[in-house]
Amino acid sequence: MPQENPTPGKDRVTPYARKEFNRMLDDAERRGIETYGTTLETHNGRNVFQDAKEELIDLWQYLCQAELENRDLRVALEEIQNE
Repeated sequence: MPQENPTPGKDRVTPYARKEFNRMLDDAERRGIETYGTTLETHNGRNVFQDAKEELIDLWQYLCQAELENRDLRVALEEIQNE
């Protein structure tokens, strides 16, 4: 469904997103080294497409969870506002 153009907002997202992404990437590399003794490398014997598809399915489920939780929060907020 098409959306209207955005109105002026409050905070710039990209600087925050960049900082968070880099922090999370560093954390993922550290966890990989702790768990597997190495960081992610090419030609590692795994099917990268299968790994990516499984991660995509997880991401989709997390997005659906967030959407449902957001819906519940909107409903609760409306109920509070109508009291």
